[in-house]
Amino acid sequence: MTNIDARPPRPRLPVLGVDLDAIHARYWAIHSTRTRLEFHAALVASVADVPTLVSEVDRLCGYLVQMRRRYADLLAAVRATLAADRDGETDPLWYVRDEFAAQTGRRP
Repeated sequence: MTNIDARPPRPRLPVLGVDLDAIHARYWAIHSTRTRLEFHAALVASVADVPTLVSEVDRLCGYLVQMRRRYADLLAAVRATLAADRDGETDPLWYVRDEFAAQTGRRP
């Protein structure tokens, strides 16, 4: 019997290492300047955010690659399990259990 009210686990989202609200505010401050000096100051403040944003994009890209690899490994384990079941192996779920243990460090 299955629990139809059970919700799937929520994915863990990566924590951002930047304050997007502050960066957004500095960017839009450029558009509200009235003098050339205000414009220059706002532009410099906004441009200073670029290295931080590039670093954050690089970090998130690495995280995405890692997650895609984990997903691919789990998918391969599921496919191996289905093939093992078709072939009549005695313990077809071994592939999924092994991959789960490899990714979590725990035995299911």
